[in-house]
Amino acid sequence: MRTRVVAIWLGALALGGCASPLDRAEALYRQGALHEAVEAWRAVPSDHRDRARAEERLALVQGELERMLKRFEKQAAFFEANGQLGEAILYYRLALKMDPGRDATLEHVQALVRELEVRKAAERERMLRALGGGDLAEASTAASELQRLTPYDPAIQIEVRQVRHAIGAEVLSNLEVGKRSLQRGDLDQARERFEVVMGLDPSHEEAGGWIGFIEEEQRKAQRRRSRPVDRIVARSLKLDEVSPREISAESHYRRGRKAELAERKFEALRQYERALRESAHHLKARSALARLRRELMPRIPTLYAEGKRYFNDEDLQNALRSWEHVLLIQPDHAQAAENLQRAQRILSRLEELQQGGS
Repeated sequence: MRTRVVAIWLGALALGGCASPLDRAEALYRQGALHEAVEAWRAVPSDHRDRARAEERLALVQGELERMLKRFEKQAAFFEANGQLGEAILYYRLALKMDPGRDATLEHVQALVRELEVRKAAERERMLRALGGGDLAEASTAASELQRLTPYDPAIQIEVRQVRHAIGAEVLSNLEVGKRSLQRGDLDQARERFEVVMGLDPSHEEAGGWIGFIEEEQRKAQRRRSRPVDRIVARSLKLDEVSPREISAESHYRRGRKAELAERKFEALRQYERALRESAHHLKARSALARLRRELMPRIPTLYAEGKRYFNDEDLQNALRSWEHVLLIQPDHAQAAENLQRAQRILSRLEELQQGGS
């Protein structure tokens, strides 16, 4: 922090030895050092010719500083509530850089750092123990939790990549066995292998899609009361007759159904939309999307107003989420789309500041 402040002051002084205190404060402000600029304006002597202008700028920028501080702390609170402790700590620290006198924030950050170290050590131990014992599904779960907790830890990321590499090899092996089993009509073996893939990588589109096709064809065969079911399904599920986009669409549809059954209705909407982007002819996804939108339509006024309340309170992430939900229900809601873009622009600026200060 001290090095950065010195560099900023040197940049301000580069204006020339004859630069006025006001000029130096403005230079700090242009470089994004709001706290340092405020201190520079405050330091303008009371009998200086620029004192009135400094007080005017101070009043304006102090308000901006407070808004920025609040946005950083709201960002931090959002990430903390979602278990993203590494991200939360970064944003709390940014708030502290802008205002080092926030003792309560400092104490909270110190507590979060201790909590992160404990949880990181526990998840790392779980990941490595599972990897050593050959339980790749458990290792994958622990790796995902580590990624969520602390995405900026280089040592952890190296270990996570090693686990992902091992999982990737196992996924590929089981996927190929499943497809060969499907070709020869052994649906039990195919389904088993595709389920293994999904256990290792729950978002794997191809495995999820094939499971969906197998389930659908089995239902059709059972309705026809035909025997043996496996042979009929194998004849109708020829690998070269199903396009990758159809497989992906079926996978997203299945994930949407699971999300809807778990009462995660906005995630269900996202998955149905993705299914239709992959294949506009996926009738079940189209029907499910229309039905769920009709069901959620009465919630739009509440969600939109909720987004405005969050935005006015500088809670940009939650505002963004509320307006995203509105647009999932009603994609042509112009006001929600405009407000969402505005919140995204502010968040992008905060992320730039976070990257510059981390």
